[in-house]
Amino acid sequence: MSRFVGDRRVVGIAGLLAAGLAAVVLRTALWAAAPLLVVLLIAYLCRPAGPREVDDFADRSGLATSRASRRFIAHHLTMGRRFRLVMVVAVLVLPPLAGEALGASGGGFSLSSTVVLWACMAGTLLAELSVTRPTGTARAASLVPREPAAYLSRPLLWGPVVAGLLAAAVWGGVAFLSPGPAGGTGPSRADGPTIVAGVAFALLVPLLVSGAQRWILRRPQPLVGPELVAADDAVRAASVRNLAALGSALVLLGLAAGLLQYVEVVDVAAVDWLFGAAAGVSLMLALVSWWSRAWWRPVRRQPFPTTAAASASAVEARA
Repeated sequence: MSRFVGDRRVVGIAGLLAAGLAAVVLRTALWAAAPLLVVLLIAYLCRPAGPREVDDFADRSGLATSRASRRFIAHHLTMGRRFRLVMVVAVLVLPPLAGEALGASGGGFSLSSTVVLWACMAGTLLAELSVTRPTGTARAASLVPREPAAYLSRPLLWGPVVAGLLAAAVWGGVAFLSPGPAGGTGPSRADGPTIVAGVAFALLVPLLVSGAQRWILRRPQPLVGPELVAADDAVRAASVRNLAALGSALVLLGLAAGLLQYVEVVDVAAVDWLFGAAAGVSLMLALVSWWSRAWWRPVRRQPFPTTAAASASAVEARA
């Protein structure tokens, strides 16, 4: 019996040693393959938009496409993805490199989620600048103005504004909290410059988002075929929706940071639970806002008739 128990122990020890060795080998292989995996991921994200992606964009936007409009949509999808990748990689790589060049310690750099969101917003704007819209003999001035309300659902239209006002109020209230012990050994609230930055951030992000959206929508639109005009409207809608979702996520992250100040400073259980739960809801809504970039719907604005088209029709009618 004792021999049987001894054999089982030997088998168990051998199994544990084999599992440990396999784990070490697997970890080493993963570390060795990590650069290759990164290169493959970047190559995948830089790929041109394929026919399936163009079809998906057209179906979700309710478009009837032509060859020219499909090329236009593919360019928008490709450049948007590439510019966002470039900006995100830049904020991941350049700050540590700059720190090393300036002699700063590598541990001083911490990547904030807000920096990545700002990079995505910058990539969206760069993609819009890269769009070469189809040329026509004249520019179209639509009888129905291009306004954000026609391109966004109400949550995305008002989300950045409402969340920004809430975040500004929360950060403003932080100034009335106890500053904490003079020695700095206990919990203390944010200092004055941080509070001012929190309020300014909450108010400026919705303004920047709204300004960028209106700039995109008011860029000239050539007088071309209906399929190209509809595709152009859908591309503008995608950029506007992306900015609204990212802006909402940014402000909601700022709101969560402000709410956590109350949890840190106020030593009351009910307040800690209330503001902690509110901070958790803000973080969850920020994640939902990030996902909402892919919640598509057809543009409500009717792009035709245009003033130029209407004038041409009137001239033909008189003739």
